[in-house]
Amino acid sequence: MAAPRNRSLERIERAAERRHQRGVPRTRLGIAAGILALVIAPLAVYLTRQSLETTQTTYGVVAAESSPFLLTYLIGGSLAIGGIGLLVPKAWGWWLTAAAAVLGPLDLLRIYRNLYATLNFDHPNIDNVIRKLAFLAGVPAALYLVLLAILLVRKVRETYRVVSA
Repeated sequence: MAAPRNRSLERIERAAERRHQRGVPRTRLGIAAGILALVIAPLAVYLTRQSLETTQTTYGVVAAESSPFLLTYLIGGSLAIGGIGLLVPKAWGWWLTAAAAVLGPLDLLRIYRNLYATLNFDHPNIDNVIRKLAFLAGVPAALYLVLLAILLVRKVRETYRVVSA
């Protein structure tokens, strides 16, 4: 009777060992990337909304409706969820955060390309508007690139098991 009990105990121990081997260790770079993703998520959405409000108050026209922001909101949500996944730590958090960090600058390019096309360059305050818009677009773009650089560090990729052979 003792033999079946030992076998079940051995199975439990082997299963625990396999779970331990599949787990992702927590590292400082992973924590930094997770915190940065959680900071960027609301900041990028907020700064993008501010840039449109700047254009609207300066020229008195609506530059864009809220529907073009759907992708911005999805990227912000993906960064927030991915940042939590990086802090937990889970491999899916790396993938979700990396996808959002790649799509973020492309979304900014899409929005600001259309926004700069609506500007009236004969306006007396155009210098201030362009300077403010460059700041509001540059901060999130730089943060996206810093986050992507952290995620692509070999040690982070190895930690989250995203290394190519």
